[in-house]
Amino acid sequence: MKKPWIFITNTFEVNTRNSRPVAFSFFTDFKAKLEAASLTDPAILIIFNDYLPFFTALEGIYMNLLMIEGEYEGRTLSFEDLLEDLNDIDHLRKWEGKIRAEFPEDSPTEKEIFPNKRTPFLQGTYENRVLTVKTLAQKLLQYPALSATQMEVQSFANLMESTREAQQNHEGSLANLRTLFENQRLIIADETFGAYGRLCHIFRTNRPMIANFFDLTILRDSGADWEEFDIASGEVLNLMEDVQAGDLNGIKIRNTSPAASGVVLYIYTTNVINGGWNGAGITLNPGEEKTLDENDFGALQSFLNVQNQSGNAGGFEVKGL
Repeated sequence: MKKPWIFITNTFEVNTRNSRPVAFSFFTDFKAKLEAASLTDPAILIIFNDYLPFFTALEGIYMNLLMIEGEYEGRTLSFEDLLEDLNDIDHLRKWEGKIRAEFPEDSPTEKEIFPNKRTPFLQGTYENRVLTVKTLAQKLLQYPALSATQMEVQSFANLMESTREAQQNHEGSLANLRTLFENQRLIIADETFGAYGRLCHIFRTNRPMIANFFDLTILRDSGADWEEFDIASGEVLNLMEDVQAGDLNGIKIRNTSPAASGVVLYIYTTNVINGGWNGAGITLNPGEEKTLDENDFGALQSFLNVQNQSGNAGGFEVKGL
């Protein structure tokens, strides 16, 4: 099979897959560098203004996620604030303008996109208003000319949904917030790739300037080696097959479940790929991290497994597999 051309590979997406902290740090740094340069360069200001809505959504989702995980105690944007923001010139009116630039108001296509004008965005239950924005994002997928607007609407929908999840904090919120963060990571990675292309054009005769906007040391940080897992109540996950002497030493596992979940993880080896806890291994409480030592597992067996015996869903990260 022919290998993809390296220059169409989105390195910003590939290298932020395995660690939310690394992803957030990298995109935050890029946003800050764009912002600083935009103060003196009108061309960069355009790129920064286009990038900001996507970053704002990522930042809000990440703060909501950290709050649910118990790692952030600051105030996040309230859902009521988002409803007010929906009506300002940076959101609903902006989307309307872009859509009607392609499909004039009251044209058949515009009526299909906005069958009830603004009413469903401004009235109804919180859940229905989130659904209205998500539905608009889904509709816009049908129109390639509105792809950029579609991603803006989708980003705001992701932020609305994450904020509502954090506000309600019901069972399942943590898994949903992780999914929303991943959805937004993919969107902002594409936007970063697009911004990179625009910077390449601006600095095409002075290419060293392009590197000033990207701190690649963040992507090379060891944190990028962490792999994230969700684990349901009662679930057993297999992490390694055909375990041999020395294979486990140095592997790090971190229980990322929120403290309130009470999720204790059981890490052990077994001769059955989906076999449950057999008493020979280690346990991890929420927030706890350990470096594996095969001496903690007794007689090594073929499969390295993790089990969640609690009544709640949880999560963990692994490094060094």
